[in-house]
Amino acid sequence: MNNSDSTVLSAQNFNNIFERLGERVPLHSLLIYKEGNLLFEKYDPAFDENTIHRLFSVSKTLTAIAIGKLACDGKINLKDRVCTYFPEKFPVPGDEASLHPWIRETTIENCLMMRTPHAVTTYRLGGREDYVGSFFTHEPTHRPGRIFCYDTSGSHVLGALIEKLSGKSIPDFIRDELPDLGLSEDAYFITDPQGVSLGGTGLCGTSRDLLSLGKFILNALKEESPFGEFMRKASSCLTSNRVPAHIPGESFGYGYYLWRCANDTFMCYGMGGQFVFICPRHKLLMITTANTQGRAGSNQFFHDEFGALVCALDNEAGLSVNAKPSHSFREGRGVFAPLSVSLEEILSTEPGCIGAKALKSRINKTYLFTENEKGFESLTLTDDELILTLREPSPDAPEGTVGGDIVIPLTEGSEFIFPGIIQRTAAKLELLSDGTVLLTISLIDSYLGDFLLQLSFTDEDLVVFMLKREESVLPNFNGQIYGKIKE
Repeated sequence: MNNSDSTVLSAQNFNNIFERLGERVPLHSLLIYKEGNLLFEKYDPAFDENTIHRLFSVSKTLTAIAIGKLACDGKINLKDRVCTYFPEKFPVPGDEASLHPWIRETTIENCLMMRTPHAVTTYRLGGREDYVGSFFTHEPTHRPGRIFCYDTSGSHVLGALIEKLSGKSIPDFIRDELPDLGLSEDAYFITDPQGVSLGGTGLCGTSRDLLSLGKFILNALKEESPFGEFMRKASSCLTSNRVPAHIPGESFGYGYYLWRCANDTFMCYGMGGQFVFICPRHKLLMITTANTQGRAGSNQFFHDEFGALVCALDNEAGLSVNAKPSHSFREGRGVFAPLSVSLEEILSTEPGCIGAKALKSRINKTYLFTENEKGFESLTLTDDELILTLREPSPDAPEGTVGGDIVIPLTEGSEFIFPGIIQRTAAKLELLSDGTVLLTISLIDSYLGDFLLQLSFTDEDLVVFMLKREESVLPNFNGQIYGKIKE
């Protein structure tokens, strides 16, 4: 079907999208491109195609592309430990032994996948003028390479690596080494106090720069070359981001500084509504700039509009890609089952799932946690329950903090037990495609809410990412903890 024959691709339909988004959020621009043609371009009256706009974390995608170029040219390896490039930033300059072991083992690829050892962006902590150095000196929270934690300091370090190896700023490197990306001469990166480009958040450019980026990615995905392979991997689901997702559209997985979306699409994503949505099968791009800061949940509107556009094009083309629910585990979201039967029975039904293998071998094992401010001492997993042991709280601990054994049932409708309170629960299990395991424990009694535990096992240790969506109990049930198997 020609674009001109499609009602989905009509100017009126695109204008309706612009109007709907503009009614819900401060929309600055909307561009829609398909199969070599810019079909729609419209701006708020205060903006035009030449307006330089802060693009925030779209910066990360450019940083990933530049890292991919260096890797394909043999200048780096993604498995390189990132610390080896910055000995001057160690707590004791030049002395690798002065680094925390988890920082010492962090690789370039860990940073690209948001699997660094930090739960926060280190340079945003008070008094940090050396943004790059903060990554190497701040105390980590967990082992790298295990779970998704959004850490912009890792992308800043990779930006610094690009500049250190090339002797050029990130935008100059991209213009010189990746001219097909088409970054405009007016585009630039804000720098940190030491003059290093903010590789995770500093990009300022036009909506047309975003268009050029999207076109570059579409073309790169078709290349039969090392760089084409890199981009195909970068845009795939490499790690699960289910637990920390703020909106449904952010929960479909993560590649190399690219976010997976529903219906086999993906995006470059900058805070405040800066999007490049990409659908390779339709050679389709939807670009927006906006300012949704302070409007919780409003970025979902962009996902909904792009999802509806893709689904309509699928229907016109007679495709059934979008026929399954967007949260179906068959789209790579893992095995999902209510725990109305034993854990052992569920695991036996998925013999090929790496998460099932990891979990099955850990039944009836105990993990002892390293010292942590949350008070967790150990975790034991049996066929029908998960037991978390907490030390007794100090007198000044927050209200609701408890000690002793917390018994989390893994059978539907059983009772959630912790000192002083018994609540009825329902439990769900997801064996995620990246090998981690997600347990969701729902309180369905006088208290109502969810407790999420993402578990990343190896033969010798365990990383746990906890998140609670409930207001009354267990204030310490948030964040990351690390433990080793009890001998």
